[in-house]
Amino acid sequence: MSKKFIFVLIIFITLIAGFIFINSVYLHDSIPAIKINNKSIENLPQKASLFFSPNPVIITASQSAQVNVELNSSLTDSAPKLVQLEISYDPTILYNIKIFPGNYLTKPEVVLSKIDIKTGRISYALKGAFSNPNSKMLAAITFNVINYGFQTDSQISFLPKTLM
Repeated sequence: MSKKFIFVLIIFITLIAGFIFINSVYLHDSIPAIKINNKSIENLPQKASLFFSPNPVIITASQSAQVNVELNSSLTDSAPKLVQLEISYDPTILYNIKIFPGNYLTKPEVVLSKIDIKTGRISYALKGAFSNPNSKMLAAITFNVINYGFQTDSQISFLPKTLM
């Protein structure tokens, strides 16, 4: 074999190895895992907690998903009729955020619905005449994940101003 052929072969192998490296590190299709903070809220009535469902949410980049805000409570006599949710999210990862009332409150009236896309904050308040004993879903949040081209995690979490 000539020296030219060996030199071209080495360059070819180096280029192929470089493309494989770039593809595996930067250009592979990823599945971002959106990890949802499932922490109970301290200022709720006794024996009640708010949580996100499902937890975690795993979606492919550029896809849409839904997370439900649910109430776990054994308080049947004093079930909440007014709920204020303060939720934070990462606006650099999640976009096209929308929030809708769930079916926990019968005939829910949206008192406050503000989504700040710059700070990543959802302020949402609902009131209803009665609570539905067959449901736990207070609200539904829909969103999309930005396609970065690499794997990333994010969180949605309750803020201290969440009240009932």
